[in-house]
Parts: sequence; C-alpha cells; structure tokens
Amino acid sequence: MASYFGLDVSGSTDMSSLLDAYRNTRQGDLDKITSAKTGYQSSLTFWNQIHSRVNSLNSAIDVFDIEETADDFITRSTSSSDDSVVSVSSDGSTSIGTTIIKVEKLAEKDLLLSKELILEESFGEVGTKVFTLTIGSSDFDVSVEFDGAETNAEALKKIATAINEIEDVEVNATYVKNTPETGILSLMSDETGEDHSISISGSPMLAKLGLDNLINDNGGRIEYTSGVAGYRYSDASTLNSLFNVNGIEIERTSNMVDDVIEGMEIKLKTAQDEDEQAVYLETEIDVDEVKSLIQPTLDAYNTLITDLYTNKSERRASTSLNSLYTQLRDISSSKITSVTDNTFKYIVDLGIDISSTGQLSFSDDEILYDALKEFPEGVAELFMSEDGLVNKMQDVIKHYHGENNLVNSMTEQLNYKINRADDRYKRVQSNIDKEVSNMQQQYTSYLESYYEAQSQLNYLQTMPTASSSAGSSNSSLLQAYYGG
Repeated sequence: MASYFGLDVSGSTDMSSLLDAYRNTRQGDLDKITSAKTGYQSSLTFWNQIHSRVNSLNSAIDVFDIEETADDFITRSTSSSDDSVVSVSSDGSTSIGTTIIKVEKLAEKDLLLSKELILEESFGEVGTKVFTLTIGSSDFDVSVEFDGAETNAEALKKIATAINEIEDVEVNATYVKNTPETGILSLMSDETGEDHSISISGSPMLAKLGLDNLINDNGGRIEYTSGVAGYRYSDASTLNSLFNVNGIEIERTSNMVDDVIEGMEIKLKTAQDEDEQAVYLETEIDVDEVKSLIQPTLDAYNTLITDLYTNKSERRASTSLNSLYTQLRDISSSKITSVTDNTFKYIVDLGIDISSTGQLSFSDDEILYDALKEFPEGVAELFMSEDGLVNKMQDVIKHYHGENNLVNSMTEQLNYKINRADDRYKRVQSNIDKEVSNMQQQYTSYLESYYEAQSQLNYLQTMPTASSSAGSSNSSLLQAYYGG
C-alpha cells in the first residue's frame, strides 16, 4: 500500500467511499445483464419442461397405434356371487347378462399306490428293469438298475427317483413310509382329469409292487385298500369336474374351464352340496377398463395444457407456445367427423368434461356405459379414427418432439443468449474494474501532490527570516511577509 510522509494514501477511507460509490453507479449495468440472463434461464427451463410434457403425451397415445387397441373398447367384467366357490373373468366377447352355475364335483389328480412292503426285507431283483409309465396318452420308459442287495425301502427310493428324473414326465413319484416298518410307492399325476390318468406295465418286477394287474373283473380299475395296490378311484372319469350351467350338465377334465361360455374363463374352487345355493355370474360392460385405457392420455394432455395455461408470460413471449396452447384447447371441443355412426361426434358424448382451463376428465360413468353398450366401435373411433382425438393430438405436437423439433431450436437459441450474457457480464465487470483502478491511481496522484504542497507549506511556516531576533513573534518568512 502506498505511503506518503507516514500517511497511508491507498487505504484512505475517502478513497474507498469514492470507489464504492462509483461501483454502485455502474451496478445497474450488471443487474440488467443478470436480469436478462435469469429470464433466458427461466424460459429455457420452461421449454425443457414443455418438451418433457410433449414426450409424455406422445408416449401415452402410442398405445393407440396398436391395431388391436380398438377391441380394447369392447370390455366385459363378470362378478361371482360366491368367489369361494367359483371365480370368473371375461373378455369383450362375453354376452352381458346372468349365468347360473352349480358345482357338483371338482376335477382331481389321478393317484396310484403300490402294495405295502416291509422295508427291511430284500427286494430280490438284479439287473436293469424297464417298465412303461403311461400318463394320459403319453408313454415314458422307466429304467432302474438293481444289484440284488437292495432292501424294499431302497428299491422304492430307486424307482421313485428314476421316474422323477424323466424329462417332461407329468407325474410325481413318492416313497411313503405308511408305518415305521412298511412303505408304499405313490404315483400322482400333475394335472387333473381323465386325460391325465395313470397306467403302468411292461415288467414282471411290477408284481413285487402289486402293480402288475390293476384291472378288476368288471373291466374297471382296482381301488386301493389297506396294503393292497390300486387306484383312489376305480373309474377314471371320476377324475373329471362336474357342474351345471344354466341347467345344463357339463363335465370337464379341469377346474379351469374356458370353453363353456364364449369369452368367459371359469375357475371351480369348491364342490357344493345338493341343497346349497347356486352361484350367479353377472356380466356387465367394464367401464373402468376403458377408462384405464384412456386415462393416461388424458393425464398427459392435462399436464401439458396446465403448464401452458399457468405460464402466460412465456406464452405471450412465444407465438409457438401460444399456438400450441390454442390448438390443444381446440382439440377438446372440435367435432370428429370420421366416426361411421352419427351417435358420437364430440368427446363430451362419452361423459368427458372440459374445464375452464382446458383439462379433460371423466365426469359421468353412466354416459360412458351407455355409449359402450350402444356402439363401442364408435367410442373407439372417437379416439382412433382419421380425425379422432389421438390423431389430432399427434398432429398438434409433432413439431415439438423428435430429432429436429422446435424445442431443440429454441433451447439452442436460449443457451446461446445465456452464454452471451455471461460474456457481456464479464466484459462490463472488467471495464468497471479498470475504471476503478484508474480512478484509484488518479486519486493517489492527487493526494501525493496535496501532501507535497502541505509539506512545503509547513516548511515555509517554520523557516526564520534574516532579521528576526530571539523572542520575536514574527520569526518565519511567511509571518514576516503577511504580518508586516
């Protein structure tokens, strides 16, 4: 810091105040640049937000490009009066109305059990034994290797393992100890019904398991009794489900039934006693399913138009944004002429309400229900026809997404303006700093001259004259000159 005659010139309070005052006079120039940059940044944020909203809307309406989407407007919902007995689902081909069902018997899996063997006794077989296991119409060859030393327990385990290791075999073999001293081989089919019944043949070894002759004198299957090989049911048809639909007796091999009523899948859960109430299946138009198809598009549209509505300053500053908002507002109230029937021409015909700010929402499910019941194809066309809601939305937003879109062009311009504002701010700040430095140098120079003059004055005030004598009151040159 500069010092003159012991005084700190550069640190002078007067100088600091002067320089600060000058900086304050120039702060407005910097504030204008900062304000402009803030405006550019706010616009950039908004344009990026609009880009995101447009992309969301475009993604939402992409689902309507799928050819099968029109069928999604033909929906059905079926409810069961007792879901613990029968549960149900249905598609658009199911007729509206009531179906009465009574479950007499559930389908079951076939079960074949070997005779009871004493576990510690010798099985007594040596070499490779091959037999055929038949599940429904599929045959599987089973090969088991014995060394002659196996007990019955070890043999049963080997046989069960050999069966379970066969690829795609639709049966589960289990070695079961029914008492501490005895065991049984259990074979259970993976699927229910007569079509998956079990039979076994092809080896004398099966006689040791009691599985060599399973047909009784009446041509039926031998039933299992305590310790004696056989089936749980003597008649394979007993494995099927039995139920009554609208007074018609029906038999199926499964508890999942989808070929009785068109478009309806029925799951039988519990067999009913004869005096129990039948189950009622009520089929209606599934309004909620249609709403869930449309709602994502409405949500994306509402978000976009709300952003445009609430940011009036941005719309006023951009003819493109104002045009986007206006066109989107017009879509909701415009007539759709490509519907093949004159029943529906506007989206309000579907119970969709248009708010004062342009948002769309379902307001009356009964109107939508009646529309879907009367002409579901027309409902689909309001959205998917040539000038339907989806195509109109796509046409309006097409310039705002994709590679070469208007948003990219605007964001590039705004980023350029932001960078220019930064450069201008730096230039102005640098000029101010230079001007302050120059002022500081000039002020320092002025102080140096002042202090030099002050020093000379002090010297002249103390310099004695030639004629002055001791004790004289006019002892200096200046005093002599001015005092006379």
